[in-house]
Amino acid sequence: MKTGIVPDMVSLTFKSAMTDTKDTNRETKPKSKRIERLSPDGKWRSFPKVPNLLQYVSTGLYFARVKVNGKLIRRGLNTKVFEDAI
Repeated sequence: MKTGIVPDMVSLTFKSAMTDTKDTNRETKPKSKRIERLSPDGKWRSFPKVPNLLQYVSTGLYFARVKVNGKLIRRGLNTKVFEDAI
């Protein structure tokens, strides 16, 4: 009489263990191709194709940013729609 596990049973157990690759401890991030361009404090979003346009993240309002005589001026555009802001 043999003691131990039957070889067929071992191969089935091994195969099922190999196919179960679910890792529950790993955190998943949404994969996004776009890089979020936020200010260091996270309040302003900039747009690389529209250099003088900013969006205030918490309200969604758009602002124009320009320099006049070396001074930075930011003016609200009173819109939450990107197409209207540009």
